[in-house]
Amino acid sequence: MPYRELTMIDVKEVLRRWSAGHGDRKIDRETGIDRKTVGRYTAAAERLGMVRGREMTDDDAHAVAQCVQSRPLVAPSEEWGEVAQHRERIEQWLAGQGEPRPLRLTKVHTLLVRDHGLRASYDTLWRFATQQLGWRSSRRAVRRQPRRTRCEERRARQSSHRHSGRGHIPMRNVLAASRVERRMGKG
Repeated sequence: MPYRELTMIDVKEVLRRWSAGHGDRKIDRETGIDRKTVGRYTAAAERLGMVRGREMTDDDAHAVAQCVQSRPLVAPSEEWGEVAQHRERIEQWLAGQGEPRPLRLTKVHTLLVRDHGLRASYDTLWRFATQQLGWRSSRRAVRRQPRRTRCEERRARQSSHRHSGRGHIPMRNVLAASRVERRMGKG
């Protein structure tokens, strides 16, 4: 089962029961929250210096939830830092400054590797461009109407004949009439 973050109501309930002297297993049985999850929250309360037997406030519950649920920010990789050193150059190339049109990101990667010794992968450059520079965030795809097939074209022509005032002539009759005309030498 994946890691589950508790709501503030659940955190308050776990802390209230822990403060009343209940063990992790008893809190698990009575609330339905996994014993290991209960253990993480009660251990955080102990690390924050909370003691059993006192009324837990909303601030206490918030502090415990922050301690358990917050994640440390991951330090950027060496490749990311290497790409970040070329930020201005990348922005200029992607904006097309000094060029008739902007460069493609694959070309930007090629130039950085060839001319500036970049060791970062294309994927790292792509993530940097999308997350830090907002590259391609405003570009929207234009949807076109799909082309009609030959069958749909024929149906459209037939429906235009039906509504043109001539009346409806079934296609099989039209084909039969054209065969008769050919045999008689009229067509």
